[in-house]
Amino acid sequence: MTTRHTHYDTLGCRPDASVRELRQAYLALARVHHPDYHVNESAGRRRAAESTMQKVNEAWRVLGDTGRRRRYDTTMSGTTPRSGRGAAAGSAHDAWHPYDDGPDFEIIDFDDTPIEGSRSLPPLLAMAPLLLILFAAVLLGGALLLNAKVLIAASAVAACLGVVGFVIVPLVALARSHRDPRLD
Repeated sequence: MTTRHTHYDTLGCRPDASVRELRQAYLALARVHHPDYHVNESAGRRRAAESTMQKVNEAWRVLGDTGRRRRYDTTMSGTTPRSGRGAAAGSAHDAWHPYDDGPDFEIIDFDDTPIEGSRSLPPLLAMAPLLLILFAAVLLGGALLLNAKVLIAASAVAACLGVVGFVIVPLVALARSHRDPRLD
């Protein structure tokens, strides 16, 4: 007898897991397998990541919705309760709807939980370019009020540093980002 691979297996959760646990598992797997994280990989690895992500998305689509999860659990247990019209829950009649007013896309809500082993930028460093541009604007305003050429020069230097920072800070963030060793 072979065991069936379930959506719970895909997410790595028990069938009695809470929605919160399922969501956390989904987000963790999305961080590892999302195709956007594999753009520089070989075509085979990208396809494998896309395939895995499709399975993870389908598992979350079913288990993340209370009604779908209940029907799925009922189907997995082998029972077929009746709906109000006498049709089996989970049958083709119940699954098909001529109009779906839900969103046309899924929004992946990556929470701010850091990936284990990652080294994110300190918030002040991430905000430094913006702060420099704002500082340059304040300096320029003061320089125009006081008619001070030194402050105008300082404002120009701060603005240039801010613009350069908008290029450098993302590069530093990429250099510090964590690569999951399980993918190598």
